[in-house]
Amino acid sequence: MKRLYRSTALAAAAGLFFSASLHAQLMQYAATCNGCTASQVEALLPDCALGYQYVGDFDADRLYLGCYQVKGTQPLVKPLVKPLLGLPGERHYVWRQPGASEQNTFEAYRNVYALNGHVMAANAQVSVNADLGPALSLGDDGYMNAYDVVSATQNKDAVKNWLFTTVYTTTNTMYSPFVSPALASALVALLNDIKTGIMSFDFNINVTLVFHDGSQAAFHYDPHNLTWSYVPGSARDGHGNLIPDSYAAIGGSGGQVYDFTNPHPGYDVYNFDALLQAYGIQPTGSTTTVLECVTVGGTPSCHYVTLPD
Repeated sequence: MKRLYRSTALAAAAGLFFSASLHAQLMQYAATCNGCTASQVEALLPDCALGYQYVGDFDADRLYLGCYQVKGTQPLVKPLVKPLLGLPGERHYVWRQPGASEQNTFEAYRNVYALNGHVMAANAQVSVNADLGPALSLGDDGYMNAYDVVSATQNKDAVKNWLFTTVYTTTNTMYSPFVSPALASALVALLNDIKTGIMSFDFNINVTLVFHDGSQAAFHYDPHNLTWSYVPGSARDGHGNLIPDSYAAIGGSGGQVYDFTNPHPGYDVYNFDALLQAYGIQPTGSTTTVLECVTVGGTPSCHYVTLPD
């Protein structure tokens, strides 16, 4: 049986995360049963001794709240006040009206679901404020970028904190790929509800953050643990190059080319070189603006590509 009420583990060890009120908030993880019959919904309900369970049916636009009692095994719980009828051991279901806040959260999820082809998932792009600074800077322009995210856990934590505190709007948030304004607005409402809502569903939410220099990194929302986490392999610099976030990723599975021919942002090539140095890799050949990296026997190596005159 799922835990019915779980505390929001929203605070990072470094103390970066969220207000004191959110620390104490109880988050309810709701079951999902789309297009279910009454008996299928009832099968998801717990014993009333464990509490009530929310069950969402997005197809029917219905949020249930209930539990069951078994005759002869426990005291009655409100609002059921009459004696249990039937045979010993028979289940009797108790229903309550969902709270207004829970109903609002359900509708935020349901609107995205209904407008996105009845898929329990959403992918968004969010523009990050230029004034978001890294906790540990690489010494470039002082603003957060994807290299910062990959380079330090403290910077990932700063981004997670930003995801839980920023105000999402139709100006800074886009659905990926482009969709109707109605779905874009529904997605904004859902991302804002995640920050303050008191219930979550098993919904696959990924947000690609677009930083001021055009670099990108994706984060995934875990509705069970109520956390954002960096998606490995998702970081790209302002030139569109992969930013390797592990030793194995440098050469990839079939070789990887890094092209810094475009001069902007100029610090990308220096950040990439610092990343290689941190992994203990020294590129070979005469310095150019293009590098090729390969992995042989589990060991990556990089060399500068000679460019035509």
